Amino acid sequence: MRPAVVPPAASNLGLQQDSPSSRAGDVAFDLAGVNGGYTLQIDTNDNGVFTDPVDRTIPWGSPPGHVEVPFDGLDGQGAALDPCSAMNAKVVVDRVGEAHIVLDDVESLGTSSVTNYGIKITGDTPGVVAPNPKLYWDDTTLTPRNSTEKPLPYADGRAGVDTTTTVTGAHGWGQWGDTRSIENWTYYQAQAGGTFAIPPAARRGSAS
Repeated sequence: MRPAVVPPAASNLGLQQDSPSSRAGDVAFDLAGVNGGYTLQIDTNDNGVFTDPVDRTIPWGSPPGHVEVPFDGLDGQGAALDPCSAMNAKVVVDRVGEAHIVLDDVESLGTSSVTNYGIKITGDTPGVVAPNPKLYWDDTTLTPRNSTEKPLPYADGRAGVDTTTTVTGAHGWGQWGDTRSIENWTYYQAQAGGTFAIPPAARRGSAS
């Protein structure tokens, strides 16, 4: 039986602190429609921007359900956060349905004399309204085997390629792929998650 498609979402976000005198604890939330990687971003200086040097980005991954991400209470520069200051946090889900395709010894892939096509990725998930999934790869770490072999002009596919726009798909490695293991990956692009404000955990005392 094929399970129903559930849109990605994060809800009921909150910080479960270990003590009122520290920001360390667990960031907890309920996750739906995701079984894989995402990121937790923390705006430690409470200015609405999540990319300052003092902010934190924590890569995470899990199946759907209740999630608790350990947080050490430090900012992006390693300083302990003031429990008397507010901050914000959000869960960013920018990809779903991630899949990896590892190929070995692929020097013939994409050459019409041996095979008909390279790799083509077509999205076929019922109920999902999203851009067609792209194909990604990173062959930049593969060095030429000899002085006459040159790196292919498309060795860097980290930006993604829509393989449905060409007849033959992507790749055609030639000797570049001879007896090598090469990884490709794909996913649906998504924009989902949730943001929440974390109020001060403690109040500063006032002189009387």
